[in-house]
Amino acid sequence: MRRWGFLAGLLGICIAALLLAPMNTRAQVQPEATLFPPGVIVTIILTPTAAPTLPPGVCLSPLPLGVGDEIGIRGGINLRNLPTASGAVVNYFALPVRAFITEGPVCADGFNWWRVRGLGALAWVAEGRPDNYFISLITDADNPVPCVSAQDIRIGERVRLLQGVRLREEPSEDARVLTVSPAGSLLPVIGGPRCSGGLNYWQVEAPFETTDTIIQGWISEGPDYDYLIEPETRPLFALAECLPPLNLIPEQRMVVRSTGGIVRSLRSAPSERAPLLASLVGGVQLTVLDGPVCRDNFNWWQVQVFGGSDDPIGWIAEGTPRDRFIEEIPEPQRPPY
Repeated sequence: MRRWGFLAGLLGICIAALLLAPMNTRAQVQPEATLFPPGVIVTIILTPTAAPTLPPGVCLSPLPLGVGDEIGIRGGINLRNLPTASGAVVNYFALPVRAFITEGPVCADGFNWWRVRGLGALAWVAEGRPDNYFISLITDADNPVPCVSAQDIRIGERVRLLQGVRLREEPSEDARVLTVSPAGSLLPVIGGPRCSGGLNYWQVEAPFETTDTIIQGWISEGPDYDYLIEPETRPLFALAECLPPLNLIPEQRMVVRSTGGIVRSLRSAPSERAPLLASLVGGVQLTVLDGPVCRDNFNWWQVQVFGGSDDPIGWIAEGTPRDRFIEEIPEPQRPPY
């Protein structure tokens, strides 16, 4: 029994030595200085930093936009019935679209909001923030069709309509017509000009149809220099004082009349101020397309220079009874029998 007791004691000493050996080894390689005391377990939790938020009711400076501006709206943006992120979604477009601003900006939920039309129902769109704008101003540089220089019309003065002009909801030929203002109307100018589709537009106030209700809309000043409007105090044209025009019809053939080397002007519009397209010598044949239009005390006809489909189309004055610029081609006389 004493033998077995001796063996058991010896076995216990060996086991204890084996268990203590690793601890001694770790103590030998452990550095002298430690960040935390031995035996202390430290758990480090990394919390993502939240994006900075603006105080309620505070927004960054809005984009330099205004009523009537045409903007592009990025695809994937919700349009809402109220200027707030909690407003109901009234429209959504997966691809970029264009619209016109009618109101704003309104600050809500840390965003500047703009009310727009031209996409169905009126709706509000957030402009986003400097690092992620949802909208952008469409300028004349974005317009594929350039405009000639606009007339010298000043905000606050009135313009006279030289003929009936459509008053549109937005400065675009595709915009809805609100009413048609008759020739001779004097309309106050409240905005413009805006270039769209090659036409300069002015925002005016006008009576709605034949009522006393005043509405706002956009009118075109006309293509090129064929003006539909003029400033009230600085008329572009004298009152129409044209003699009875020649009795011409479309497709009728004419010829340029000139003597002594004088040339006749073919212009881009029925006006002496319109750009010159060509100088025509006597004998050049023309085909009548449209007219007459009374401008600058002349009757003007739209014609195409005869000779091919690529020949220029423009406007030529018919002249005066003493100095006709154009005349009919006489019918060939049949030989006597």
